[in-house]
This record gives sequence, C-alpha cells and structure tokens, in this order.
Amino acid sequence: MMNKLITLVSVISLGISLIKAPVPFEALSLEERAALVGLSVEDYELMSDVVEAESNRSTDGDLTGRIYIALVIFNRVEDERFNCDTVREVLTAPGQFSTVRNGRCSCADRTDFSDRAIIQAWEWIQSGEEVPEVYFFNCRGYFSSRSAVGEFGGNYFSGF
Repeated sequence: MMNKLITLVSVISLGISLIKAPVPFEALSLEERAALVGLSVEDYELMSDVVEAESNRSTDGDLTGRIYIALVIFNRVEDERFNCDTVREVLTAPGQFSTVRNGRCSCADRTDFSDRAIIQAWEWIQSGEEVPEVYFFNCRGYFSSRSAVGEFGGNYFSGF
C-alpha cells in the first residue's frame, strides 16, 4: 500500500511539474498548436494560411499585424452580427476573405509567424485583459464609417 501511495504521489508531482514547465513554441506539434486554441487541425491550418496571406507577409518582429488579423477572425466568431459560429464559417463566408476560395487559402502557406500570432491572440482573449474590438481590416486605409483602431503590419484595423 505504501509503495502504491509513493508511486501515486510521484506521478502527481511529475504531472504538476510538467504542467508548470513551459513548452517551447517550436516543440509544439501542429496538433498541439490547434488544440491550444480549440480548433481542428484542418481549421487551424486554414486560419494560419489566411493570417499569413492577409498579413502582406509583414515581418514586424512583434507579430502585431498578424495578431490583429487573428483577433478579427476570433471576434467575428463571437459576434452574432456575422452569423458565423466557427472559424471555418468566418473564413469561408462569401466576400469576406479574398484569399479564400472553395474553402481553401491558395495564396500563402502558414508559417511560425502566423501560428504564433493565432496562439498569442487566443491567449490575449483568454487572459481577461481588454482586447481590441477589431472586425475589419484592409491595406488601403480606414473605413470611413467605422471606428479606426490602428495600423499594424501594413493593414488598417477598425471596429463597428
């Protein structure tokens, strides 16, 4: 009985230490990255491809432009004005993301930049901190009838 108790305590201690130890981003598999944000691998890959394609491949070191694109997607899922309940529905809605055709993004392949941006946007949302209410973006300038939020990574972001 004592050996079983010691083994159980050891396993619990090991599990706790594994939870506390940060896992380097590069060590996460595609499946783990998708699971972190609650998406299927297919939806995660599509979102990452779109974030990459829509980012104008900006190389801003802090990933801000890509994070804001991911925020637009996540915000639209949560906002009933878009009638989309999933990331895939947001990305494939007619006339919304010019880089998506027939349920696929044909313009760019996902990168670690876009993967990181999705995870950072999700973590920002989950943190409870105030998150910008961005729902639209383009590379030409602010929408005149919408509230401007800012310009990040070559795109202009706005809310309603």
